[in-house]
Amino acid sequence: MDCGGNDAMFYDKAIALAEALVKFTGHSLDDPEYKDTPHRFIDLFSSMVARHMEKRPELTTFKTQNNELITISPIEFYSLCPHHLALIFGKAYVGYIPDGRVLGLSKVPRLVRWLASTLIKQEDLTADIAKELEDALFDSRAVPRSNGVGVVLRAVHTCMTVRGVRVNQDCTTVTSCMTGCFLDPAKQARAEFLALVNSH
Repeated sequence: MDCGGNDAMFYDKAIALAEALVKFTGHSLDDPEYKDTPHRFIDLFSSMVARHMEKRPELTTFKTQNNELITISPIEFYSLCPHHLALIFGKAYVGYIPDGRVLGLSKVPRLVRWLASTLIKQEDLTADIAKELEDALFDSRAVPRSNGVGVVLRAVHTCMTVRGVRVNQDCTTVTSCMTGCFLDPAKQARAEFLALVNSH
């Protein structure tokens, strides 16, 4: 991993911490099996929290005459719990009803994975995805809304499966964030979107 300036200083400190963790487990860094483990671990960890080092994805939009529900799902993502630095992994389900413009399809998975690659609560990640899409697609000040965004995340939290309560491995946390017409039960957008989510 290439680092410069303060990043190099923090990288060296992270390596020292990883070395201490290896020793904490009772293993010696003199053993060839573990000699490079601290560097491998920090490189792995860095790849999982790379959001602050990567450019924000550009959300390209295109004109459309479509005004029906569009869904992109499931999108696999992983993140880290901010309280235990434990792995969170799951799937995102994204839907929206356009208002004259649609998103480039590859941009949605890029956005989800970029937003997830940090220390973040699932609840906040769900809201962040919805806000980014809302800002890219709509004038949210318009009332009444014939458009909107729906986001559902289903994820396994290893801070619950491998520590503490040690819940079953298929126990998932489900969060959602809805905007615009997805909040209006009379428009049926929410029900249609959730039916598609539950069909996966």
